[in-house]
Amino acid sequence: MNHQPQRFRILLVEDNDDQSELVKRCFESSNDRLELVWLSDGEAAIGWLTAVEAQASGD
Repeated sequence: MNHQPQRFRILLVEDNDDQSELVKRCFESSNDRLELVWLSDGEAAIGWLTAVEAQASGD
């Protein structure tokens, strides 16, 4: 039986490059099981979430 640690995906929606870079640095140094997805606006985030949901449901 193969027990791989579960990875977690975190969506960061932030239009300020400096603030998003700070958050990315914090996550990079904290845990390799975290995947940070950074998008700069809400419209892109809604599109990304819709695609993830469709992929999960097999559409």
